Amino acid sequence: NILSNISLSINKGDTYAIIGGTGVGKTTIIDLLLGFYKINSGKITIDGTLLKDNSFNSINHIIGYVSQSISYIGDNILKNITFSEHNNSADMKKVNKVIKVAQLTELVESLDDGLYENIGDMGSMLSGGQKQRLGIARTLYREPEILILDEATNALDKETELNILNNIKKYYPGITLIMITHRNTYLEHCNKIIEVSSNKVSVRTSKTYMS
Repeated sequence: NILSNISLSINKGDTYAIIGGTGVGKTTIIDLLLGFYKINSGKITIDGTLLKDNSFNSINHIIGYVSQSISYIGDNILKNITFSEHNNSADMKKVNKVIKVAQLTELVESLDDGLYENIGDMGSMLSGGQKQRLGIARTLYREPEILILDEATNALDKETELNILNNIKKYYPGITLIMITHRNTYLEHCNKIIEVSSNKVSVRTSKTYMS
């Protein structure tokens, strides 16, 4: 077992950082929350409702997940944000909001066709950091109640990273934010630090950890 005898509570509206060495189970915790794995023992509940095995589809409407590697379609920026919607049916108020939150305004304004600029096959016309920001914008467009960032800003500089974090907390004040990170940039901005090591999980306040 990667994780054994762990107990963890995540409070609505709080911000969490999950830290720990490589291979200790950080992503496994997230995959369990997303319903990807069968649980051998114990249970996971969301608002008191039992999370069933392989239940990603049933909770997809409340959880937004941004991983290190994101898939893109060879189309324009707008289509890659709204994804399943036609350009003429997109909620432009929401689109403009997520562009601002994800720090994409400068990029969009610099392009000849703006939101309608084609980003190339798998986002080949964008840098790594721009693609990560686009992935965050796409996920926020769905307005999830829980946002999970799995090393989703590792291609960004510290200032941009913190600006996005502050924007998410400002424009989505009720969102529950869970971040897997190897950086200390986020830690002082989190309510709790979840540290994973040796098949165990410990939870501390950010102030306790930073001291």
